[in-house]
Amino acid sequence: MSEKEDKESKEEFIKERGEILIGETRFFVPIYTIDGSKINVYEELKKIPELNSNFSDEELRLEVEDFIVDMSFSPPKNGNDLRNKIKKFIENLKREKEYEAIIILNGLSNLPIGLKIYCLEIIEEDKDKKELLDHIEGLEKRKKGKIIKNSSWGKVRFKTYRTQRIGEILFKKLESPYSILSFVMRIDLDVKNTIGVIYPSEKRLVIYLEPFKRWGASKYKKEIFGKYMDILSKMTQKNPNKLEKKILQAIRIFWLSRLSHKIEIRFLMLISAFESLLLTKNDRDYLGKKLSEKVAFLIESDYKKRINLYKHMKKYYGKRSELVHGGNVKISEEDEMTVENIFRRLLFKLLELSKEYNKMEQKSSKKGKEGVEDFINKLKFS
Repeated sequence: MSEKEDKESKEEFIKERGEILIGETRFFVPIYTIDGSKINVYEELKKIPELNSNFSDEELRLEVEDFIVDMSFSPPKNGNDLRNKIKKFIENLKREKEYEAIIILNGLSNLPIGLKIYCLEIIEEDKDKKELLDHIEGLEKRKKGKIIKNSSWGKVRFKTYRTQRIGEILFKKLESPYSILSFVMRIDLDVKNTIGVIYPSEKRLVIYLEPFKRWGASKYKKEIFGKYMDILSKMTQKNPNKLEKKILQAIRIFWLSRLSHKIEIRFLMLISAFESLLLTKNDRDYLGKKLSEKVAFLIESDYKKRINLYKHMKKYYGKRSELVHGGNVKISEEDEMTVENIFRRLLFKLLELSKEYNKMEQKSSKKGKEGVEDFINKLKFS
């Protein structure tokens, strides 16, 4: 580029931006263009402590981009108007905003009203939520598929400083509730398949959530699901103890395994769920042996069944090791289904034991509280 062309380019750049001073901060805001290379708003916002701590780099960039797009559709009338727009934009970013999401758990029916799992509360169908009902009708027409009749409704309230991609924030909030619902009711729930509407507390447009596929179906039956759902619900509404944290984390890993399409990944994550649940800092070697022993003693009481389960778990842990270390091993659907069923039985057993024990580790002193490992030792040596 010649010196003349460079000068003309700089002059054109100056014409296309407005220079605004707010306090000691100088902003250069494009007025006739939305070219992000001609704005230093992002760099200046990063210097504001509240914004730097409440937003990641990418999140702040998204906020600035949205602001610039709004400016292109509604250009400032003059310098004062531009100054006011920037002030309002910054003030809004500094303020934590409230949202309420009403969602349809498409395919999950008969969940008890008032059931709480983490941030999710099951609610009655609300005919006043016209936006959601219209959204459902539109989905059924466009996708030519019915929302499963009598699907349960849920409510989630959350706060965030962000204004962009609020659906992603909700999805993150729903991961833990969905992991428990998926585990107990034997259905694979993906947060990105959520149907619903997010209502901002301020006068902003509502946000619609559109799924990309259906879940399947599962009906809540108290006699089947109630006992364990109640225990897990109570765990999520308080500060969980060490054993409860292990249980909740293992369920989450189990749920993640179900979302993968590759059988090898599902198998590896299932074994990881066992490890997360059973192994402690005391288990530093012979992990396959120790894990298999714990599974066998916790699930089975008959000697022959216990030995058989121990051998099976040793075999599956061996397959896990071969798979991780590059061995030529095939994981069959039968392998995965068997390990999944064993994990379910183990988790239900530990839910029952969680009423009496608050940790997995054996007690470290005579006066210390016993853990599940003490329970297992009694079974082994009695």
